Amino acid sequence: MYMEKQGYASVNDFIGIGVPYIQPVEQLDWRTEDFLATVDDRLCTRCGRCATGICTARALADNPLRIVIDSRLCVGCGLCQAICPENAVSMVEQKHPVLGISLEA
Repeated sequence: MYMEKQGYASVNDFIGIGVPYIQPVEQLDWRTEDFLATVDDRLCTRCGRCATGICTARALADNPLRIVIDSRLCVGCGLCQAICPENAVSMVEQKHPVLGISLEA
């Protein structure tokens, strides 16, 4: 049903679809510091998966009321977003603290 809604008749329609996006690893943009994790408190069930063991930067803390992200420690890797079962964590582009604009390379 999903494939049909997206305009695909069979799995064979997917063959080669990603080829134009393949790049040598040296050309990939690995910058993560332009992004910061944020938690949607309406979706978060405080399961603690993001705050315990997954964040190598130790930027997340589970306090009694909510998950708190220390923006000074967050490296924007997205591991907390990937492990969240409720999709409550998202990565947002950071703005320059003085200029108020997104920084681009």
